[in-house]
Amino acid sequence: MKNEGDWGLSMENYAAIRPALAPGADLDEMNRVLIQTIAASVDELGTSDRPVKRGLARWLRNTITIATTKSVYGLQNPYKDQSIQDNFWDFEGDLITNLIGVLPSILARKGIVGGPRAVFVYTAAAALWMLLYVFSYPDVLENIRGEIGSILTSKTDEKGVKEVLRHRSMGTSIRQVMQDTVLDERSLLKDAMIQMPSRVIHKDASIWGSDVDEFNPGRFKKDQKHKMEHGRHFATNEILALVSMFVMLFDMVPTAGTWSIPQTTNTNVVAVVIEPDADVEVEVSQRKGFDGIWVFSLMDSDKSLYYCRRGSGGRMKSNLGVRIYA
Repeated sequence: MKNEGDWGLSMENYAAIRPALAPGADLDEMNRVLIQTIAASVDELGTSDRPVKRGLARWLRNTITIATTKSVYGLQNPYKDQSIQDNFWDFEGDLITNLIGVLPSILARKGIVGGPRAVFVYTAAAALWMLLYVFSYPDVLENIRGEIGSILTSKTDEKGVKEVLRHRSMGTSIRQVMQDTVLDERSLLKDAMIQMPSRVIHKDASIWGSDVDEFNPGRFKKDQKHKMEHGRHFATNEILALVSMFVMLFDMVPTAGTWSIPQTTNTNVVAVVIEPDADVEVEVSQRKGFDGIWVFSLMDSDKSLYYCRRGSGGRMKSNLGVRIYA
């Protein structure tokens, strides 16, 4: 049996995922299903004439789980079964406990849940943090609503996602040194392994400035280009679509009275995005002037999300468009 080389579950998984998540017709179709499913959840949230109380993390988790898996699996989506959803999230919460055990029946499930885990676990956490930060900073909320309302491109909106990930991502990149190298007067020997924790870089004031601990999407410039993982467009679209819908249609306040960032002590050690220890209880109400039935659609490869409010008799009273990724 081979012990080295580009083979195995991880490599085969990447090879299968790359074509499907690359920009193009297939990704457009997945995004359409994704957005329509998210829109249905958002619409349901706004059906009450009175403010509704929700656990924000729980609501996002359910919404993103169904939207993502429906777009990935199609009509045969196994996650339509609530028990399968619940079992998945139970497994996710106890992942480390299972991995360090000596139970093959448990460890064998890693191959089953590994793909979906990467698809929506981190997206749900990132969407939670983005909504918390946006609503915690009134000036950021006002700016985002203004940009969406003015039909500006969301290269600006995407800055918010980047800033959320700067604050809340905790992944560690690992690379092997292919040949002896001297980097910044440090010797890196061939075959050595290098670990690069993102938290260290993201919290370095010499890189980000004295406001490193503040939430400031403006620190990212429009023309910055970064090489990101396959699936970046899919995950970014999901976060931006959900957040765009939510901030335009709803007001939200914490039931505790003031916004505070939840503790994250129990975050899974293999998580890429930090997860809260407890849910965030909120009260959601529809914004004045933004009530009614909204219709959301994704155009073809121009990557634009359009949504419009439907008035009485089915007549469209307003129309807004947001470019959701570059």
